[in-house]
Amino acid sequence: MDEIAMGALRFDAFTLELSDEPQLKRKGELITLRPQCLKVLAYLARHPGKVISNADLIESCWENPKQTNVNSVAQCIREIREALGQTNHAVIRTVPRRGYLFAASVVAVPDMPSDDAHPNNVIGKPSTNARPATAAARWIRELGQRWLAFAAGAMAVIGVVGWLVWAWSGRSAEPTMMAMPSIVMTPVKASGADADKLVAGLVDEIGAGIWRAPRGFKPDVRHADILELARGRQSRADEARYIVKTSAALDGSTIHLNVQLVDAGLARQVWVGTFDYSSIESGARPRTAARVGRSLVAEILRAEVQRPLPAKPGAPHWTMLGRWLMNNERSAQTNAQAIDLFEKAIRAEPDYVVGLVNYTRAMTDHILNGWAPKAERMERITKAEAAINRAIKLEPDNAGAYLSRGGLLRARGDFAQAIVAFEKALEHDPYFANAHAELGRTKIDVGLAQQTEGHIKAAIALSPTDFALYIWCYWAGLGTLHMGDHGAALAWLQRSLEANRAYDNTLRLMAIAYAYAGDESEGQRRMQEFLKLRPGFTLARWKQENTTRIQIVGEQRAQMVGAMQRLGVPEAERREAAGR
Repeated sequence: MDEIAMGALRFDAFTLELSDEPQLKRKGELITLRPQCLKVLAYLARHPGKVISNADLIESCWENPKQTNVNSVAQCIREIREALGQTNHAVIRTVPRRGYLFAASVVAVPDMPSDDAHPNNVIGKPSTNARPATAAARWIRELGQRWLAFAAGAMAVIGVVGWLVWAWSGRSAEPTMMAMPSIVMTPVKASGADADKLVAGLVDEIGAGIWRAPRGFKPDVRHADILELARGRQSRADEARYIVKTSAALDGSTIHLNVQLVDAGLARQVWVGTFDYSSIESGARPRTAARVGRSLVAEILRAEVQRPLPAKPGAPHWTMLGRWLMNNERSAQTNAQAIDLFEKAIRAEPDYVVGLVNYTRAMTDHILNGWAPKAERMERITKAEAAINRAIKLEPDNAGAYLSRGGLLRARGDFAQAIVAFEKALEHDPYFANAHAELGRTKIDVGLAQQTEGHIKAAIALSPTDFALYIWCYWAGLGTLHMGDHGAALAWLQRSLEANRAYDNTLRLMAIAYAYAGDESEGQRRMQEFLKLRPGFTLARWKQENTTRIQIVGEQRAQMVGAMQRLGVPEAERREAAGR
């Protein structure tokens, strides 16, 4: 949508007045927000539906762009979301590695000119052409004004009723979130000599990639009939929510793919992506098909969660909403909200495998990230274990289920069996990027940190723009730090921070890496920033949660403890120290 530049913008229940000093109001009540945050909000609201990068925001909203970094942007976004009460990011959505998108519908309200602004309507000054009015003329004029007022009122009532009817019918006709989004895959349109032969069957591999990709829904993948398409009939496409159109061009030994996702009902493009692979490289084509499938799943989920819920939401709808929260900036709060949504899904349909798998993943993340109090952990593990056992019993060949089981085993400290689960996931899907990454992470715990970076690189090669990129880079940084390679660790951790600034563990690990590099002052700065976000973090708690029987891992972690001590991490909480 083009930029909106008006006197005020209305979205949801809010009005943003675009004066020299912008103001945000909710139903007439002023909402307190820093001027800088108001500038950012105004800029995003003027560009609804468009992804705005951090660089664009800094350049457009800050007086000294060169002295501003993305931390300032992230802080503003957090404050805006808190002010809007939009902790689920419904208005301002994070588009991983690209920026932010203002997702709410915006109505522009122009400045209304005052009465004295019109040259022929000057208050208190009679017209020079006016004639003295007689009593009859005054009576006729008053009568006419009354009739005009009555007519205007009647027309206003008719207009309001008409608008309500139109709005109601429009809303009722608006497509709601689909429990099983229907996707029609059209044949690949190839250009170039021998291109047809080289891409034969590719559309089937992309369809399989959609099914295998981590997702919050069950896709209904169909294939358009080639003969019907040739005759100009698209009966299968008419039944679909989305159409996937793929074109391929051969350039030497390289295949260039252009993939479009089209909203069939609105006849508009939702997303387009380009992918290249070598036609002579072993495994390049199936890896690319898996990448395309993951990208399509992410975009379909994004499109679906922006639609209204149906009158009676079911397990798939709650699961999609929970998965969307997990696909964005992660925090204890958003992960807890996702768990609540997955629990709704399981209550609605106890055998909905997608809900069970995602519930296990979210519960495990709450433990592994230190978001769950210690007293709650065993209860969470027990619930998650029951869920994932049920999922695997229902679908014993579900790669995602084995991935979630591996994460749960890692949360229990059973690292050897976790590795077995991740390898089982890869048996069912060799191109499962998440399983490669999780396998690399778990090898740190068994003394094989030197293998971690390779597994992470394999995951990124399969899904280079994945929403989980931040945690994969964090794990690569953790692995290289265990190996004592602080340079590689800092490079990986910087990538993690750029992908998701809400993940505070990255700051702690960066602080240790700077200490290893001899830059204690920068390490202390990063650690203090982390401790402000995690005021209860202590060495005692960290050591308790990172105990190991493997000698090499113990030595690596002891070195980390020494670095954290030098950087100012308290040994124990004050009340614990006072009790000794």
